[in-house]
Amino acid sequence: MAKKRRETDDEDEEQEFKIPEFDRKAYLREEIRDSKAILLSCLLALPLGLAAVLLTVYVHFALGLLVGLAGFGLMKPMWGLARLDLTGFDWKKWIFNIGTYFFTFLVVWILLLNPPIIDVSPPVIRNVQVAPFAIGDPLDAVNWTNVPGTNTHVAIANGTGWAVGAIISDNVRLGKNPVLYVGSLANAPNDMNYTSSTGTYIFISADARPIGQIITIRAWDGDNRMTSYEFSLVSG
Repeated sequence: MAKKRRETDDEDEEQEFKIPEFDRKAYLREEIRDSKAILLSCLLALPLGLAAVLLTVYVHFALGLLVGLAGFGLMKPMWGLARLDLTGFDWKKWIFNIGTYFFTFLVVWILLLNPPIIDVSPPVIRNVQVAPFAIGDPLDAVNWTNVPGTNTHVAIANGTGWAVGAIISDNVRLGKNPVLYVGSLANAPNDMNYTSSTGTYIFISADARPIGQIITIRAWDGDNRMTSYEFSLVSG
């Protein structure tokens, strides 16, 4: 009786491990469906990326990002219009398509917001310094003091004159030379001249130190976007 049971078990095992037939047509339909879903996800990112650029430039950055996130909710309706059969479309495929859409959107959004297409970045004013200055002294002999930040006070020692220096740059180019105002912006501006040896724009005055007055540096890029930097001088 034991021998018969072993033979029966062997027959059951042989029947249990039969290789299923490969459904080639079903496989191709699924692959074509998945490829169309990816292509449509990329195509959806193009107009939304362009809309995000326009909103970023003319309204606010947050609205551009909101348009990109809204695309997540448009993917399934768009696939429905394309009559894609989503039977068997599991969560892994959803994540892959969401990622494909969003990264394509980011590429379109970021590329169009940068030169040479569009420049949305104003000039940068940094490493601002002040110093007492004796007219005729070489610039490298000036005892520069760093300005700690915009809208701050900085002490300057007495001298026959005074000077202000700053590194001013833009991601494309400056539209014109930066200027410096002493006191009110209604006063005539003073040009700041570029010094290649130090890579800074410098203003030098033979007048007395304008203690207590606001010093304003302004710079413009080629599209007339302006950056302003203000500080005031105190006696050192």
